[in-house]
Amino acid sequence: MALLATSFHHIQSLSLCGTPVKTDGIVKAIKEMQEVTELQLCGLDAVTDDMLEEICTTTGHRLLSLDLSSCTSLTEKACSHLSRHCLCLQKLSLSLCREFTGESLLPLLRDQKRAQRLKSLVFSGCKQLITANHWRCCFLLE
Repeated sequence: MALLATSFHHIQSLSLCGTPVKTDGIVKAIKEMQEVTELQLCGLDAVTDDMLEEICTTTGHRLLSLDLSSCTSLTEKACSHLSRHCLCLQKLSLSLCREFTGESLLPLLRDQKRAQRLKSLVFSGCKQLITANHWRCCFLLE
């Protein structure tokens, strides 16, 4: 993973879905990729709230697309990191993240400028999701 990061620091899109990688390797690689704007980390058991916080604090300001589907270790705390650090998100997928209610994303959704950037939100299989009334502020959702 370290070789990947140093050799491909210009990578804009990274998909590690379902790969058997370790937490420290993922974080280090993503931090080294100075131009990454799209991350697909779906199905990775290694993705935790703390790991996501570290990723969001270093790359959140440039992330346009983030797929965390089936990252079953994530809790609502992870979503608060997204809300706080991911300022330009256009696409977000949290499908099958069973602990997700959406409550911690409300600051992002209530910020009209940020909410208007969102084009796609995917929450399939999120059984704890709060009422749809909270999502009406995302005017441009596909």
